[in-house]
Amino acid sequence: MVKSFQDKCRRLAVNIIKKSFPELKNKRILVFTVPFRKAYSGMIFWLFWPLPQLIFINKKRNKESIQYLNGLLCHEICHLVLIERRGFAKSVFRGIFYFIIPKLRRLIEDEVNRFAIQKGYSKEIHFFTKKVEKKKTSAGIQRFYMNSEDIKNYAKSVGKW
Repeated sequence: MVKSFQDKCRRLAVNIIKKSFPELKNKRILVFTVPFRKAYSGMIFWLFWPLPQLIFINKKRNKESIQYLNGLLCHEICHLVLIERRGFAKSVFRGIFYFIIPKLRRLIEDEVNRFAIQKGYSKEIHFFTKKVEKKKTSAGIQRFYMNSEDIKNYAKSVGKW
């Protein structure tokens, strides 16, 4: 039985990693739920391997469905996989400029969503994005992400819809 929202998120993350991301199987990934002031649903805090990697999920998302949470967690997990694949130097460079250069941030977020879709999470990413698009508070950050229609079109183009 799931005791808390944080336990639920941890369990879902473990299941996603086991099912789709074997390269993270032996990595320490900690999932925490925290209250965010902004409209963010989640974020990662990347520490250098072998230190634990941190995923933060907004506590305000505690009423969301499993499909929504799977989309959110898969997105954050994909960030970790792509960071590991890029290597230390490129990841540090991208991390520094992620918040400074909007075009780079958009490219990174598109790359993450495309990777999640290729891994078979198109419906979850689409569902999550569709719900986020409906929230007025997230309008400012939505410009950095693919919209739900782009997600659907991309998923269809790669045969993952």
